[in-house]
Amino acid sequence: MWKPIKLGKAVVILGWDTTGAELTSAGLTSVVGADGCVLYTPEPLPFQGRVVLCCNNKEIEGFMKPCEPVLANVGPAKLDRYQYIVGFEQADETYWDVQLEVCETALQQAQIECRACQHCLAADLNGLEAMIYQAHAAIFRTCPCCRERTKFTAPHKGNTVYEAASQDPNLVVSGHEIYELRKPKKDVNDRQHGRIPTHAKAFLRIPGRDEELVNVLDVSRGGLRFESPNNYEVGLEMEVALHYVEGGNNIFQKGRIVRKQRRPTETWNGEYGLMFIRAGANK
Repeated sequence: MWKPIKLGKAVVILGWDTTGAELTSAGLTSVVGADGCVLYTPEPLPFQGRVVLCCNNKEIEGFMKPCEPVLANVGPAKLDRYQYIVGFEQADETYWDVQLEVCETALQQAQIECRACQHCLAADLNGLEAMIYQAHAAIFRTCPCCRERTKFTAPHKGNTVYEAASQDPNLVVSGHEIYELRKPKKDVNDRQHGRIPTHAKAFLRIPGRDEELVNVLDVSRGGLRFESPNNYEVGLEMEVALHYVEGGNNIFQKGRIVRKQRRPTETWNGEYGLMFIRAGANK
């Protein structure tokens, strides 16, 4: 097996409609590996299934399907592009004049954390999963803790990573996806205030900036964690209303950005930790 690498090569995609007529389109390779690649296209493709990719005067045959991390999380409409994953029919260490690096084992291990319940584990990624994780620093899996199908990202600093357990066939959802069992959860929360996962909305009012409605990832007694496409620096103070309802009697309280866990990019929203500021508290 070879490690996937990030790439930015334009490719021509040849496919067929239901009548057998040839259709062509163009895309950009985001990540390539011996087992396949991740493609971006500006428009949705009129075909799926068996395709031929053409680049550098070389053709590669494979099977194409939509790539879940984009479609299930932020959606192509927001990115103005669509994303697909192509599994190659024949693996090779060299594609499009790119030499891939050999991986020592058949699976690549990554430490990941469930965005729904913050459960961390060491997971073995196969070729296609490794490509998706390389492209996004995230992957969709069914969590062995909360049993939700959700996005996994790199663990937050200080969170405990459980060792990967033996594979449990009862957790297989589809295709190549096999999920690991976890060790029992800790009885004691190391944080001062425990996090509670949520899908609530919060409204931010910031002096001199546009107001914004954001998605809250989790909330605790001392603050909340939210994501936003806008860039906020640590130390920025604002007023925030949790469980915001437009036109409702919303209650605003002061807060301050104390942690910037991820800077916003073209692909992913930024992720921030906000601490509630109590009246009279020192800054």
